[in-house]
Amino acid sequence: MKKLGSATALCAALVLLCGPVLGETASHPPADGSAPRTETRASKAPATQRAGHAALNTAHAQVSWMSLRSDHVFRWLRVARGQRDLRRSRCLDRKLSETHAVERQGRVELRAIRRAAKLGVDTFAPHLIRLKRFAARSNELMASAHRCGQQVSRRQRLPTTYRVRVVEPRLPKARQQPRRLPKPAPRDRTAHSRQ
Repeated sequence: MKKLGSATALCAALVLLCGPVLGETASHPPADGSAPRTETRASKAPATQRAGHAALNTAHAQVSWMSLRSDHVFRWLRVARGQRDLRRSRCLDRKLSETHAVERQGRVELRAIRRAAKLGVDTFAPHLIRLKRFAARSNELMASAHRCGQQVSRRQRLPTTYRVRVVEPRLPKARQQPRRLPKPAPRDRTAHSRQ
């Protein structure tokens, strides 16, 4: 018997192991008592399986990038601690904690996508959307961690000046002579004395 190459041996082992699984049939008892109906596992929706595998590959890539970003922030933190830069160390420590939290949430979503792909169900889309949001947040955290301990603005602050324009109010024109109030009428003294 000839020696088989390693690739050929691997293919033969896969055929031996997976052959019975792909051709396996499942019987479903009918409700009316007639002959049982059979379906093969290979006839499952291949489009859903392809989409599941694509989503799983995307999810693995996203989580890998998130892990890589966490590693970068950790390296920056080690360097800052080595330089005894307290302000940068504290900032990077906070960012590293946030990055690790986002990475853990990403791994939770990856497990959910993996379960959905394994079951062949099309429920991985919301998990993939959340995972992409977590990846974007991880990217933002890495960018802000890169700026830790640096000046926020490099522009020199100048004193703020205001320019005020005075506008005369529009008042009614003043009269030439002031108005005189009419003289009060004389009181009747006889009316007081009678009371």
